[in-house]
Amino acid sequence: MRRTGLLMLAASLVIAGLVMGPNLPAGQASPAGDQSNFMFQVDGYQTANQGGNTLNLYFSYRYDQGLADADLPDYRALRAVALDYLDRIDPMKNTWWEILDREICTRLAAGFPIEAISCQMQVFPRDRPARDGDPGFHSATYTIGDIAPLAITGPIFVP
Repeated sequence: MRRTGLLMLAASLVIAGLVMGPNLPAGQASPAGDQSNFMFQVDGYQTANQGGNTLNLYFSYRYDQGLADADLPDYRALRAVALDYLDRIDPMKNTWWEILDREICTRLAAGFPIEAISCQMQVFPRDRPARDGDPGFHSATYTIGDIAPLAITGPIFVP
């Protein structure tokens, strides 16, 4: 009977640990060696660059090690920086997608507590490919730090 009670107690503690996980009290930093990653996307962004295109944007990043919960940035702030940059580009310059992607990724890495980031910009083909030599879907990826580069395949269809 006593053995059964101990087994039930041990099982309860194991289950409680699995359910609760490694949760930390609010504001406490993660132990050294822990990593916290986050990813978000922006679908269907309309840009005037290079004659006008639709973009999908993907951002995957790792927070600075030991960052306190209270210091985690809201991803919407990163999203706002990326879209503000794209809203302000001069469409007359026809800047290459690779340059735009690199600039956004660099700004995010410098402006937020991010140790590593990968940014991918997918460019949809325009509806007039025969005239302007833009025949299909293409993509640029820029990565800073020790994180796997994004490699999200293109959409199956073009809206």
